[in-house]
Order: sequence, then structure tokens, then C-alpha cells
Amino acid sequence: MVIRTVLAFLLSLGAQLTWAAVTVNIFEQGGEVVAEASGTIDTAGLTGPSPGGEPSGLLNDGTTFIAILGNVPRSVYDVTFSSAAPFGPPVFAGADSSSGQSFGIDVSAIDGGIFLPDAYVSGAPITGRSTWTGQTLAGLNLSPGTYSFAWPGDAVTYIISNTPPDTSPSDTVQSVPTMPLWTTILLVILMTTVAQRFARKILQGMEPRG
Repeated sequence: MVIRTVLAFLLSLGAQLTWAAVTVNIFEQGGEVVAEASGTIDTAGLTGPSPGGEPSGLLNDGTTFIAILGNVPRSVYDVTFSSAAPFGPPVFAGADSSSGQSFGIDVSAIDGGIFLPDAYVSGAPITGRSTWTGQTLAGLNLSPGTYSFAWPGDAVTYIISNTPPDTSPSDTVQSVPTMPLWTTILLVILMTTVAQRFARKILQGMEPRG
């Protein structure tokens, strides 16, 4: 009875597998700049959504940083980021091509927002891509480095590099859902208990009977 109860509890936690927050890689490749987004967003606590008809592109003027990629339709949620816009001087460049789902952020000194696919379900995977043909990072005033934009409950990380990201398995583990540590510990305890009971039954069956 105890084993069945613990097992039911662990199975109920299966629906709570967590994913890493969204990571956006921006890099140079083949004479163009590419931006790729992957991960999930927790929308709990965000205000919105409202229609977001902005085109995919980059706006970067030192006080405002808007980076939107992927296809429309999209919606925008109001959010105040903990980090200020990190780039400048001013530049705007619309994306030449886009694919996948929409994702983007608007980091400004007055207000901010996060752009997500229409009818987005909190925690659902996001993948989107945009390219700027004939552009360079320097031409878009993007400095290589890792930049985190956080708000209470979640965060977005932009990784800007002169080369494409390493896609080896060791670097893509963040896209695999994981259980909380204490859930894993409970699962190990359950498996150990089952193994011990099974072993006792085997030993009991081997005992000589008078």
C-alpha cells in the first residue's frame, strides 16, 4: 500500500518536469547574422497578453533593446526587466527571413515586454529563428558576450558570439526536461524498497520447508 501511494505521488510529479528558460543565440554564419531561440517561458505573474504586431528585427539605441525573431502572429506581455539595455549607438535592422515560433524582448528604460506566440501555454517549448543577410555583429552594434534579462519568476539569456554555438550533446542538455532533486531521491528510495521486498521473497522461497 505504501509503495503504491509513493508511486502515485511520483507519477503526479511527472507533469511538473521543468525546462530551462529561453536562450537566444545570436552569431555570424555564412555572411549573415543568425538568431535562434529555444526553451520555455513561465508566464505566471506577467500582465497580458495583448496583440503584438511588431515585425521581426533588432532595435538597439543604448536605452532600448528590442530583439524579435520567428514568425507572426505574436502577443506581448508587459514585464519589467532587472537589466538595462546593454548596447548602442542606435541601429535598427528588420530581419530578412524568419521561421518557427515568435519570441522577443523589449528592454527599455520606461517599460518592457516579452513577445510570445499567440495562444502560448506557459511552459510550452519555444523554437524560433531569424536571419539578417549581409550583416555582421559589429554592424548591428552587438558586442559578443552573455546577457541575462530577468524578472520575478523567469529569465532570458542572450548569447552573442562570432561563431555558431556548439550543438554537441553536452551543450544541449538544457533542452531536456528534468525532475527536481528531491523527486529523484524519492524515486531512488522507492526503487530500493521494491528491490528489498523482492529479495526477501526470493530468500523466503529458498528456505527449506519442514
